[in-house]
Amino acid sequence: MGFPKLNEETGIDALNSWLATRSYIEFYSLSQADISCYRALESAPSAAQYPHAARWYNHISSHEPVFSDIPGDTSKTYQDYGPELIERPSFGPSENDDNDVDLFGSDNEDDAEAARIREQRLADYKMRKAAKPKAIAKSVLILDVKPWDDQTDMVALEAAVRGIQRDGLVWGTSKLIAIGYGITKLQVNLVVEDDKISTQDIQDEIESFEKYVQSSDITSIGTGYDLLNSIYSPDGHNFQVDYAVKASENGGTSIGIRCNEGVVLALEKVAVSKLSKPGANKRIGSVDGHIGVVCSGLIPDGSSLVERARDESHSWRQTFKAPIPTTDLASRLGNHMQVFTMSSSLRPFGVMAIIGGVDTSEEIGVDGEVGSGPACGAGGKVTGKKHGGTFLYMAEPSGQCLGYWGTAAGRGRQTAKAELEKLDLEGGDKMTLLQAVKEAVRIIYVAQKDSKEKGIELELTWISTVDGPTKGRHVEVPKELREEAERLAAKAEDESYDDDEDTNKKDDDDKMEE
Repeated sequence: MGFPKLNEETGIDALNSWLATRSYIEFYSLSQADISCYRALESAPSAAQYPHAARWYNHISSHEPVFSDIPGDTSKTYQDYGPELIERPSFGPSENDDNDVDLFGSDNEDDAEAARIREQRLADYKMRKAAKPKAIAKSVLILDVKPWDDQTDMVALEAAVRGIQRDGLVWGTSKLIAIGYGITKLQVNLVVEDDKISTQDIQDEIESFEKYVQSSDITSIGTGYDLLNSIYSPDGHNFQVDYAVKASENGGTSIGIRCNEGVVLALEKVAVSKLSKPGANKRIGSVDGHIGVVCSGLIPDGSSLVERARDESHSWRQTFKAPIPTTDLASRLGNHMQVFTMSSSLRPFGVMAIIGGVDTSEEIGVDGEVGSGPACGAGGKVTGKKHGGTFLYMAEPSGQCLGYWGTAAGRGRQTAKAELEKLDLEGGDKMTLLQAVKEAVRIIYVAQKDSKEKGIELELTWISTVDGPTKGRHVEVPKELREEAERLAAKAEDESYDDDEDTNKKDDDDKMEE
């Protein structure tokens, strides 16, 4: 270890190579190692032949007046520094040297014993891990089973459902819940092992009991798959979306009816206070004058969605110089709602939005085709196609947006949909706009019959074609017409109640005669 003689070429060459990547002999600052090597040189190295050594020599010589103040060990010579170019003579141990005495045993023996212990511990750990039971992923679910009508034997229905027995399936408590017209649905809790049970298979088997079961719905209430919006359950559910649907069903019942003469939107508003001002706190919003949007569910979410619809309408009008078609607005709202189902930092909208509108059937000159964006670039001469008629859509928390002739949302959704299905709405030519207003009010009254809420206020709007009463604009139904529709709906409800009483009395008389 160390430099050869620095007054010879081999030594200077070794010093030059050593300093090729260093500024100093040792470490990163001037020390006594540099002074020792400097003094060992008889003269400055040739800058042409030994540039690194010459650079170092000139730098060290500039500190010659303060050599005594430089830190380091002054007892060492230049041979104590540098590369491994020479080997110092190795002398064997003396006769009195005790270093060859093994006082603590062989290192090899220690390494072998340590390796044996380590392997034994790893084997024990693997054995314990293999014997430990694996965690079983379970989901706690609620199953809703809907019968065909009020004549269905609910006891037999429940017995059939509980008769489904599988490994990994445990049935829990159950109850009957009224859904209207004397019809009750079965709601039962169950626990399933996710690796063994598919909820879709359970539903398919339940719905095979066609004598009793009309449909079934299953939702989660206690599983890890509902913690984040960006997680799917093993059977493909996004439970946060399901919960958003439940939130929308806590709002007032909303209805949309479409016919060839226009669209009617209706909503029942629950009075939050006796001091609430009638007619205030509107829940049905207008968009661009010819479209109405009604939301059932969380009121702030609905307000936010209506504002988004107005922004989309404004953007469309600025771009195409024409009102936004109802179809395009509904599609954009659906896309906006769907974005909120894709990130764990967002939550789905807790509303269902019914979008109704009447588009003009006149040809509109725009840059491209109405509803499809510019087709020929700025300054083009292509005129818009005829794009008109009445439209009705519903956007759900999942982002799904479908067209309807009649649809409903909110707490009375099931009852209202059943009533809408009784009407002959398809085609839109079998019902006038005035009839649609009266039917919408009647269905709202029917849907709220089983509701425990009191102080219901009705909000009612309509949009007619350009030759109708509203001239293609979305406005409130006149007070006189609304009150007349409410009077007829209340009368129909009373008559229905009397008919039910007569039927029940007749059944009781028949039983007494038997």
